[in-house]
Amino acid sequence: MHTYYGDIDEVVPPYIATMPVAYQETMGGATVTAVPSGSKANHRGNFVFAVADQKKWFDELLD
Repeated sequence: MHTYYGDIDEVVPPYIATMPVAYQETMGGATVTAVPSGSKANHRGNFVFAVADQKKWFDELLD
């Protein structure tokens, strides 16, 4: 799982986006990656970044 966050995201701040990573590490679960969208990424910018990054990630899974 990938979670995305921007430093100025008004809906999903970094501490919320990174919580699944810490939880899975503590519980020994599946890999979760928190991906920063940038220091100027608000919620809309974060969404656009995430869509583009997910496309690359899904394409890698097909190889």
